[in-house]
Amino acid sequence: MLKITHNKVKMIKWRRNAILAVAFYAKKLGLINYEAEIHVAFKHDFTKTFGILASCEYDYNGKVIIDIDAKIHPLMALGTIAHEMVHAKQYIKGELSETKKGLRLLKGKKVCANITYVDEPWERE
Repeated sequence: MLKITHNKVKMIKWRRNAILAVAFYAKKLGLINYEAEIHVAFKHDFTKTFGILASCEYDYNGKVIIDIDAKIHPLMALGTIAHEMVHAKQYIKGELSETKKGLRLLKGKKVCANITYVDEPWERE
């Protein structure tokens, strides 16, 4: 059964709503019955440090980590979470993976490492 967790930050209204959005999208994407964990980490200065609002990574032990800027505008947060939850689905269902050498695989096929973010096939879904 899917488990949803978060880091221990002050749970202001939009952050509570963000966690609810993760649960909503997990259900819509058919993830509820998977043995996996989605951990949402609200991080201060994430956008300033990395130049992006959020990211989604998989630790290959059944845990997906969604890092999201702790001060993102609440409306931006919901759209951003929807986007990152598609990546969570791709990881949990085995559609997106990474080799030990760091090559990304989408549905078992190698993806060229020299492509731009907007051309990455997992960003199109």
